[in-house]
Amino acid sequence: MNEYWKILLCVLTALIASIIACSAASENEENFTLNIFGNANLDNIINEQDVAYVRDVINGTKLATNLSDANYDGKTDENDIAQIEEIMRGDEKQLTIIDDAGDIITVPQPINRVVLIEGYAALYETWRALEINDKVIGINDRYVEPGGIRYSKKYYPELTTKRNVGSTEEPDLEVIASIAPDVFFIDWSPMYDIKSKLAKAFPHLPVVCMDITYENFTRNTRMTGYIFGKRENAEKYIDWRNGQKDAVEKRTKELLDDKRPSVFMSSYEPGINDFPARGGSRYDPLINGAGGKNICDGLVGLPTSNKVSAEWIIDKNPDIIIFTAAITYSGYEFNADDSSKLAALYKDFMNRSEFAKTNAVKDKRVYFICLPHLLYGGASGIITEAYFAKWMQPNLTTDIDPMEIHKESLKLQGVNLDLAKYGVFVYPPLEK
Repeated sequence: MNEYWKILLCVLTALIASIIACSAASENEENFTLNIFGNANLDNIINEQDVAYVRDVINGTKLATNLSDANYDGKTDENDIAQIEEIMRGDEKQLTIIDDAGDIITVPQPINRVVLIEGYAALYETWRALEINDKVIGINDRYVEPGGIRYSKKYYPELTTKRNVGSTEEPDLEVIASIAPDVFFIDWSPMYDIKSKLAKAFPHLPVVCMDITYENFTRNTRMTGYIFGKRENAEKYIDWRNGQKDAVEKRTKELLDDKRPSVFMSSYEPGINDFPARGGSRYDPLINGAGGKNICDGLVGLPTSNKVSAEWIIDKNPDIIIFTAAITYSGYEFNADDSSKLAALYKDFMNRSEFAKTNAVKDKRVYFICLPHLLYGGASGIITEAYFAKWMQPNLTTDIDPMEIHKESLKLQGVNLDLAKYGVFVYPPLEK
């Protein structure tokens, strides 16, 4: 009977750990599983508790978890304890992780040469804050070519001289082969099937799929710290961003639904009649955290396939409308005192007679915000959430200053840029 209960206890322990690992990320960003082999007890850090857990697995008092095989050789033994101890010291020879695509990837240590193919800028922004951006030897064209949707001589001056490895859709495999990277990093780009293209062309090189969204920021920034040997930098960056996020959300988290304005979020060009519905994991946390509620719930997918009509917007009658603006109208390349292009875009929408009776237009609660530099970056989302909170809950956020948060973000990334002189990011501008 004692042996029976011993086995049952082991099974229950493993089952509970697995349930926690699967559900934690959706419950609390701080309560997640760090998906690195060696994190035997499935918490959010690798430490002595993992050594103890593996010791118990070896002794038969606990069941192995999917991460207890630290050196990923198919068994849990003393060599895994040695690997965990190396990870803790930061002198491991390789690291095995589960990436955002759910693939098990072993990366060499240390990593010195990276090709980055990124659509959304969150990885590079985070790497710059962690002081590992010098490892990027090649990046896709949207950062390198003038006119690219993320090209900026002021915000990304160092990227203008990196090797152009082609488009996000079709990387230039010959150029990539010529610069000999140690590893590829891509963000979430399933529509282009980038990961399989790279894996097929370079089967000997690891391809890591990782994005740093607003929801997984802590988990994947910490993962990045482990992968690149910058754990202390990662924790400082996490602490800063989470502190700013908490400062905003402590004012809004207890708001009842009837105190939250309805929000329609989309993009806008003059004359359009079909509006992309923006929401999902990239935008909903920003809207919810700022004290609003997104009327596009359930409609969101790829921007090209989930559009709503002007009639739909009018029928929903949102309290607030937020449009994202491309670098044609906003960004760091504009002088700070010249918002004329963004103002013209705003005026064009506000003059459309069909929207005149919507709450948002009547109350002048229509806003534009820079898409490429505020809405996709890793920690820069907190700048966006601060602006959203000022628009959605102005009476609760009088002491929140998005511009000061923006300045701190630039400083953390080592970007020497005077926002008093350069950059147009929102319209209408906040009243001073």
